[in-house]
Amino acid sequence: MAKDQDYEAAVEKGTKLLQMLTKKTKTSIESAFKHTKELAQHGYYLETNQTSFEIECTARALRDLNVNHKMIYDGGENTIRGYFSQVSNPSAGVLVADTNLSPSHAAAFDDAGDKGYIDLPLLRHWSDVAFLQYLSSFHSPLVQPISLNYIFRIQIQSSETLLVLNKIIKMHGRSMYELWPGITFDIQSEEGKAILGTPHGSGVAWMLIQHSKALRERTI
Repeated sequence: MAKDQDYEAAVEKGTKLLQMLTKKTKTSIESAFKHTKELAQHGYYLETNQTSFEIECTARALRDLNVNHKMIYDGGENTIRGYFSQVSNPSAGVLVADTNLSPSHAAAFDDAGDKGYIDLPLLRHWSDVAFLQYLSSFHSPLVQPISLNYIFRIQIQSSETLLVLNKIIKMHGRSMYELWPGITFDIQSEEGKAILGTPHGSGVAWMLIQHSKALRERTI
């Protein structure tokens, strides 16, 4: 019963986000974070990782989309209260969410979390940090609107997201997740709305909603 309630809640949340994306609601919240310099202002620093990102896990998908799958690794990491690492191909409008742990979630696992209140940076959501990281991958001068055509998620560890995904594949008589191209659901379908309502789906939605001026009314 609890699992069904979580699924229904995800569908409801996804429906609301979809209405915001398609401008069917008066609610419009533009993000306060628009410039890459704000990453450093909120305590984040860029660290170039010398360990190559395993691009092969998305290579087939990128090739099918006619996107160059040869890459230079670059990401951001805050070693104190979380880390955000994305891989991008700005010329093709591709953003790959690699490994991400928000400051609030990191604090929950940090020993400091037992000491009471933790001062978290205002800039702490994936939708904002990943957008600024993606923005920093473009050459200057920046030309708007920003091209963003595809977003990939490499790892899904959120129990909330997995609960919804597991229910969906079970509804379709499957017990395992398939590799690319996998299963596709229309965003207007119940399954599409449920996925949009998960933590991973809503992060993408909030990026498009709150950075609509830079991205120009992107939809899913």
